Amino acid sequence: MPISQRVLKQVAAFPVVLAIVCYFFLPSINAPDLLKGTKNVLQVAKTIPLPGDGPESLEFDSQGEGPYVGVTDGRILKWRGEELGWVEFAHSSPHRDNCSRHKVVPSCGRPLGLSFHKKTGDLYFCDGYFGVMKAGPEGGLAELTKRKTLSTSISDKYHFEQVFYVYMSGEKTGRVIKYDMKKKEATVIMDKLHLPNGLALSKDGSFVLTCESGTNTIHRIWVKGPKAGTNEVFAKIPGPMDDIRRTPTGDFWVALHSKDSLFTRVFLSHSFVGKFFIKTLNLMVGNLIELL
Repeated sequence: MPISQRVLKQVAAFPVVLAIVCYFFLPSINAPDLLKGTKNVLQVAKTIPLPGDGPESLEFDSQGEGPYVGVTDGRILKWRGEELGWVEFAHSSPHRDNCSRHKVVPSCGRPLGLSFHKKTGDLYFCDGYFGVMKAGPEGGLAELTKRKTLSTSISDKYHFEQVFYVYMSGEKTGRVIKYDMKKKEATVIMDKLHLPNGLALSKDGSFVLTCESGTNTIHRIWVKGPKAGTNEVFAKIPGPMDDIRRTPTGDFWVALHSKDSLFTRVFLSHSFVGKFFIKTLNLMVGNLIELL
C-alpha cells in the first residue's frame, strides 16, 4: 500500500520535535519535588537480580523469612539468601508448559498483591486472571479461596497490564470490590476511581484504605460501625502510590512509585493532555507499522 508524503512527514517530524523538547525541557519538568526528610538512599541500595520479570508486591512470612514476590510467569518466588538465591515457592496454575518469564500468559496466571495469614501461615494473593487464591505454608499449587475478599479493579476499559494508559488517560472507572466466595456475590463498595492500587484493612476491621494512584489520594472506606457504607479522604500523598501495608501497631506504610513533578501534575490536572499523548503515540505506532 503506497504511503502518502503527508504520513511520511508526520512520522519523520514528530520524533525530531519530541527529541528537541525532551533535550531542553524534560530534565526540569520531570524533576521530582524536593520533599522534607527525603534521604535519597535508593541510589546506593543493593539490587537482587530476579529469575523473571515484573516483580509485584513483597511479603515476609511469620518467621521473618523471605521476601516473597510474584512474577510475570505466574510463580511466587522466595528469597533464600545469598547462597540459595530465589527458589519457587508457589504458582497460580497447573498449566506451566507455555509460561514465559517475559510476557504474561493468561493460562499461567499473574500473581499480584501478596499477604500471609500470620496464624495459619497461608499465603493469600490476588491473581490477575484467576481471582483471590491461597497457597499453604509449604507452597505449591495455589487454590481459589472461599473467604470473603476485597480487591481493586483499575479500569473497565484497559487491561491490568496497561497501567500506563490508565494513568495517562485520566479515566475514572476503577473500583473497590467486596466478594463473597460462598455466596458468589460481588459488591462495589467504592467506584469512580483513577487507578486504585493497594488495599489495607485497619487493625480493628472497621475501615479499609485504598490508594488512588491517579490522584495521589488515600481513601478510607468504612465497613463497620455508624459510618459503614461511607468513605472519606484519609490522606494526600506527594506522588503516585504502589501499594499500602498495615504495620503490627496499626499504622500504614505506603510505597511511592515516584515523587510528584511538574510533568505529573500537568497530566493529572488536565486529562486531555494525557489523552492527546495516547492518541499521538498510537498514531506513531500505526504509521510505523504501515511503513514496515
